[in-house]
Amino acid sequence: MQNRVDSDWMPFTVASTLSAHAYKPAIDLDGFGAASWSWDEGRTGFVGWFKVIDHDGVSSDGQSHTATVEYPDGREGNMYFVRPASATAGYYEYWSADLPPSGNYTFKVIDPDGNETASNQLYTGWLYLYRNKEGF
Repeated sequence: MQNRVDSDWMPFTVASTLSAHAYKPAIDLDGFGAASWSWDEGRTGFVGWFKVIDHDGVSSDGQSHTATVEYPDGREGNMYFVRPASATAGYYEYWSADLPPSGNYTFKVIDPDGNETASNQLYTGWLYLYRNKEGF
């Protein structure tokens, strides 16, 4: 666990023994959750995004929490920390070049003491049309 505090003025070290994470973390899909993204002609992949809120704190590098996404078919991906939102929140994301299947995606977060929260989101996909050299 991180025992450094970063501020606008200077970083400093705090006690090496930190209090337990008594509260469960929360997941805020932040208007995003499971979505598709497209690039080039006809290539579509999956992106997952959510905000972790934990009143016991989220480390400034995100390593205090483990975030994952489970696909409808049972595959699981580890989400990566993007940036802090505050001392008690941070953003996590997952990118895949695989075409995302429709169904329920389960986002999970686990805090340092093993408290787990999950959130489900139904993703139904969308039809992607692109214009090639001959037209539609």
